[in-house]
Amino acid sequence: MPSIKIGQHLLNRLKEINIDVVFGVPGDFNMPLLDLIEDDPELTWGNNANELNASYAADGYARIRGAGALVTTFGVGELSAVNGVAGSYAEMLPVIHIVGTPSTKSQAAGAMLHHSLGDGNFDVFFNMSSMIACASAHLKKQTAISEIDRVISQALLSKRTGYIGIPIDLIFYEVEIPDALPPLQTQLPKNPPQVQEIALRVVSDAISKAKFPVIIVDGCVLRHRCQKQVQEFIERSGFPTYVAPMGKGAVDERLQCFRGCYSGNVTLEAVGEEIKQADLIIEIGSIKSDFNTGNFSYALDRSKTITLHSFATIVFCAEYQKVSMMEFIPLLTQTLPEQPRVFDLGP
Repeated sequence: MPSIKIGQHLLNRLKEINIDVVFGVPGDFNMPLLDLIEDDPELTWGNNANELNASYAADGYARIRGAGALVTTFGVGELSAVNGVAGSYAEMLPVIHIVGTPSTKSQAAGAMLHHSLGDGNFDVFFNMSSMIACASAHLKKQTAISEIDRVISQALLSKRTGYIGIPIDLIFYEVEIPDALPPLQTQLPKNPPQVQEIALRVVSDAISKAKFPVIIVDGCVLRHRCQKQVQEFIERSGFPTYVAPMGKGAVDERLQCFRGCYSGNVTLEAVGEEIKQADLIIEIGSIKSDFNTGNFSYALDRSKTITLHSFATIVFCAEYQKVSMMEFIPLLTQTLPEQPRVFDLGP
């Protein structure tokens, strides 16, 4: 059975999720990991001036590439990155925060080390960061491989930040791995076929009966990287299309059917009137935050709203659990007529 350095396995998994730049700041407990990054021809070290800058760089990178990575050092380094990492969590961005920590021996002995609080408690910063991560791990020899895979997979599935603390003496520590290491689980399970079939029939029926259907595209389309599927649905339908503020960039605004940005009471009057006149509203990937909804004035009539999301499809008041938009939208597109509908709404 082959063996691999724990630190190298971590880097290999980052590359597997399309990461080729690792942002961060050198620190005494993460130096061996930085050596591995420097030696890896497929990775570039971000070389940031401070941890906060590095966290925002990883955030921006994740928006473009689908995931980002950040390396800091125990205590002072990781705390300096908290604002940016918390922002990534709130904005649903899978940023993997990797923290080099003191050696396993020092931690077991409760040594009074620099960067600690001097009380022998080496979990305090880990516990802080766990509150802004969907999954956290402090690596141990026996479970390091599975824990790395668990945190990264969960971050990609949840579109939230993940935290991995790696003791300095485990970065070069070699562990055995299977000959054929399974890939990370980064895709949601397939939609349940029977539930999806019912949802598809109900949604298709509602669309066929609607006289003035509209589409509102929001930020989770970007987070789940299904812009292509949504674009094809819009083009095939021809339905008047709007974006919420966090959905900006998810739709080609040069489309003839694109009508503008909808954000409740702070929307342009003409856009607001069109939404009110709609007899069917299809919202895709909605994020119901105060900023995104015009301070919660984004009040859509549930009785005429269909919600397509990553976790469910909601048709009026009926919810079809685990029917995710990523798989559902292409099927819905196929049910539409080949010629898009035309709506005379003026400029």
